[in-house]
Amino acid sequence: MGRIVRRAVPRTLGRTRRVLSALMCPPTHYTVCYSINPWMKTDVRVDRGAALRQWMTLVAALEAGGVEIALIKQAPSLPDMVFTSNAGLLYGNRLLLSRFGPSERRGEEPLFARWFVEHGFRIDVLDETFEGAGDAFVFHGLLLAGYGQRSTLRGVRAVAERLGLPLLPLRLTDPRFFHLDTCLSILDSRTILWYPDAFDGDARGALRSLDVQLIAVTEGEALQFGCNALTDGQNVYSTTDSLRLSQLLDDVGFTLHPIPLGAFLKGGGGVRCLALPLVEVGADEDDLDQALASTA
Repeated sequence: MGRIVRRAVPRTLGRTRRVLSALMCPPTHYTVCYSINPWMKTDVRVDRGAALRQWMTLVAALEAGGVEIALIKQAPSLPDMVFTSNAGLLYGNRLLLSRFGPSERRGEEPLFARWFVEHGFRIDVLDETFEGAGDAFVFHGLLLAGYGQRSTLRGVRAVAERLGLPLLPLRLTDPRFFHLDTCLSILDSRTILWYPDAFDGDARGALRSLDVQLIAVTEGEALQFGCNALTDGQNVYSTTDSLRLSQLLDDVGFTLHPIPLGAFLKGGGGVRCLALPLVEVGADEDDLDQALASTA
């Protein structure tokens, strides 16, 4: 596979958060053979054929929305490699490579590092535990970062220091929502989808202090990984089929597209977990300017 193509984006997208390309991993060897989160039950069988069909449905939906998909081959001994959002955090042409907490996933680190180097990215290696885009978003010049379940506070502080960004640390308190992207999704510069009960009081207060509209999902929607979403600027791809949430999103200009991913929920992952944005614009003008610069 050649170098990733970073397309120029019209200025009209300045207020829209839109994924233009994403890295995904075909679930050739996906299964649940260990447990590192409450969703993973080793006595529950994963139908690999169903997983592949569900994954292909997601790929088709994203491509229909204009998202270019790049692929990385899965290693047979690394079943969670399909959850590419945990490869690292991208910032322009830099990848802050994840430093996984669970030993079961550490073998993914050199494979993701190799792929990104081969595709023209610069790699930053961390010493502290940090699990990539699963636990961090850059938003209005801030690093919004989850910690307390998998990434550590020291880890997210190290990332903020490397990027030179002010940090908004968000402590996660519910083990079912062990990464930030399982309980929060940034839809555009004004709108955030979240599950408030996944956060401690300080984190809830910090998010409510932002000048944005917060759309709260119910516990049932959260347990469907409703917050684990991607957007192409208009459509929101998520595993929940909630009519309530669909109406709330419609009211603010988004269309919910439910993608059934039951096989991957058994591993604790949804739409966003399976697709790491390579080029994403742009929660604000600064984000857009950086994305445009990265196309050069």
